[in-house]
Amino acid sequence: MLESHEDIQNKIDNLEKYQEIKITIENYMKELEKIEQAIKL
Repeated sequence: MLESHEDIQNKIDNLEKYQEIKITIENYMKELEKIEQAIKL
């Protein structure tokens, strides 16, 4: 079954949002690691 252009565009938009969230979480994780290291010192 063929998907409509709108369905495909929605999937692309969702993937882009997911990527942004993933990058944000990775950045938070890096910050947390820095904080943990600072606390241990």
